[in-house]
Amino acid sequence: LHYSHTLCDQGMITRQNLEIKTVPKPFLFSTERKKKTSFVPLKAPVIMTEDTRIFFRKLLENQNDSDVVGIMLKYNQSSSGEPRMVFSFDFAKKSDIGPKEEPVSLEVLEDGSPKSPKDSVNDGLPKLYVHHNAFMKVLGGKLEVDLDSFKLTIYDREGNVMDPNA
Repeated sequence: LHYSHTLCDQGMITRQNLEIKTVPKPFLFSTERKKKTSFVPLKAPVIMTEDTRIFFRKLLENQNDSDVVGIMLKYNQSSSGEPRMVFSFDFAKKSDIGPKEEPVSLEVLEDGSPKSPKDSVNDGLPKLYVHHNAFMKVLGGKLEVDLDSFKLTIYDREGNVMDPNA
């Protein structure tokens, strides 16, 4: 961008010959694609009680579809037509699992602690998958099952029952 100024007889500066030059920056092509790095979290997005782990493993052992690789925790609109959101649990097939779904291992280590995502991401075992729409809602929460009524409850970080509409 170049300006040339002249001084008029009234003492004002006027702009003449406005010239704009653009110089393209050299564009470098790379023949190699950058390798995408995947982030593996240190902790699972949700905590499960031991009863919940056993309940999910039993459900997966007793289903008939060989394509099922786990259980998916989703956060979606109520199917009853009411204007509210609900949590749902469905069997997940390999085709349902995308790069945005977060796996939670159903296995525990020898000391009773849950298997970390780093150790379980490629172990080939069934998992609970947290759908990307539910991830931020349930992050840090706890899953608990009542084995008498088979009711699953999600608690927030403070121990309150999580309301999907809050």
